[in-house]
Amino acid sequence: MSYTYYVHERAGGIAEYYVQRTNKGLYLIFKDGKRLLAPAYIPLRNLRRRRWTKWRQKEAGRKMKKGSYLEREIDRVLKFLDTRGIHGHKNHPKRLNDGTYIEGEPFDYEVFSPSRLWCFDTKECESDAWPLSKAKLSQVDSLVKCARAGAEAFFLVWFAKTRRLVRFDAELIAARLGKEGSLTPDEGVVFDWQVFLK
Repeated sequence: MSYTYYVHERAGGIAEYYVQRTNKGLYLIFKDGKRLLAPAYIPLRNLRRRRWTKWRQKEAGRKMKKGSYLEREIDRVLKFLDTRGIHGHKNHPKRLNDGTYIEGEPFDYEVFSPSRLWCFDTKECESDAWPLSKAKLSQVDSLVKCARAGAEAFFLVWFAKTRRLVRFDAELIAARLGKEGSLTPDEGVVFDWQVFLK
């Protein structure tokens, strides 16, 4: 048996606690996919189920919507591509059958167009430049491997202030890793999703 709790923390934000019951009547506790080591187990009588209030629902909804505009738009593109016989899909984190988090996805999307394979991760930026710290090392590594195998591999960044969708190649990001700084839209290439049709 398992439960998922969404708890508003004093530091701010909503944390997801995944609680899994053991065969000894104890519970393993995971926070945001990571097992809590201290304490790793708590007795059943000490576990109090948190209520999911309307306020917490509202706050969690805001958190889920934040940074998801581009993903929703890409999902719409994938549905359109499907009507044209072109396959594309979103990758998801690896989990056990009971929902326990194992590891994150290598990058967000893959599209198999008639002429090539597209592999990319989506990001959103509210400022004038996208900070390199937002590029996860594991994602960069996965995308660079795809690029070396012949795929088009890149980060797709939506600049909300200027409403520009910009592509930054994975190898460009890899070359800049370890250096503080950011990338402006002018350092990338404006992206048009219709390239997926070619």
